[in-house]
Amino acid sequence: ENFDSAFYYRRHRDNFLLDRTRPGWNENTHTTSVYGGRFRNRKDLGWLNLAWGLDFARDKITSTSLNRHSRDREALFLELGRIWEEKYIFNLGLREDYYSDWGPEFSPNLDLGYIINQDLKLRSSLGRSFRVPSFTELYYRDAGNIGDANLICEHNLSWEVGLEKKQNFGLLGLTFFRRRTEDAIDWVRENTSQPWQAENSGKIIFEGIEFECKFINTDYADLKNRLHRLNKIFSLERIGYTYMESDRKDNLATSLSKYALDHLQHHFILGIRNILPLGFMQNWNLSYKKRTNSEGWFLLDSRISKEISKDKIKYEIFLEGTNLTNANYKEITDVAMPGRWLVFGVRTEF
Repeated sequence: ENFDSAFYYRRHRDNFLLDRTRPGWNENTHTTSVYGGRFRNRKDLGWLNLAWGLDFARDKITSTSLNRHSRDREALFLELGRIWEEKYIFNLGLREDYYSDWGPEFSPNLDLGYIINQDLKLRSSLGRSFRVPSFTELYYRDAGNIGDANLICEHNLSWEVGLEKKQNFGLLGLTFFRRRTEDAIDWVRENTSQPWQAENSGKIIFEGIEFECKFINTDYADLKNRLHRLNKIFSLERIGYTYMESDRKDNLATSLSKYALDHLQHHFILGIRNILPLGFMQNWNLSYKKRTNSEGWFLLDSRISKEISKDKIKYEIFLEGTNLTNANYKEITDVAMPGRWLVFGVRTEF
């Protein structure tokens, strides 16, 4: 039997300026805080793994544009898991949340797997989830955006099926997925002359495929001796690609969507690691992204780090570089992302 508990408190302050050259014009300040706790117990019954627990939290916001709001949440959950004959995998999760603003929400999830042989596994999952409206979606209002205090929760029914195959160089995975969203929360409008309006905009179907290759063994001379001379310095970490498409299934199909339908359609990622002098390690991440309503872009990120242990205390020195090629791109409509960005820091664990 394994019992654990945790308590937390987080506070965050944001200052939003629509135009940096005009302080005070369309300027908003948000102070948000969340505090709560969790109790969890796990027990191995031999023929069944059992877990249950309780979560509770309170969210608060004080904002110059949204005013003061708060909401409470309590949740009970139960998880059951078992493996039969070292081939059949079963895991069932049941969760009941209660929100002070929307009442109860039930979220079941079922995972099934079949180990075909020691190198090949078939897996599948089916689950229901939900998303509560944010304070911004409920209460924000300006000339171009109008929130809706009567929004209800967004609900999702998701399923996926996939194969995992072990190779001598790592792990290959292929997954097909589908998600049906009901009462989707989005900002919509009929034409560009109207403000964006937060609405429960109906049903949206998301479908796609994901491929991933994780390299576990850095000695992959069997891959046609690729990087044969450098395989002690450079190593592939990950290659992945995801394709997703969406289709709105309601009478709002002709409306303009600000977020829900503006998702990543193509996403490719390549991860590489190399060794530097003095025990430093460097990770490179090259990605290509293309959203449904924009042209694609490449991003190159890197992280240099070194771990040091002394007197049972672990230290990590790191230097992170984001968007090293200084690409111009937008993750969200009309919001330009930062250019080249460098961060230096020290992290400790004790």
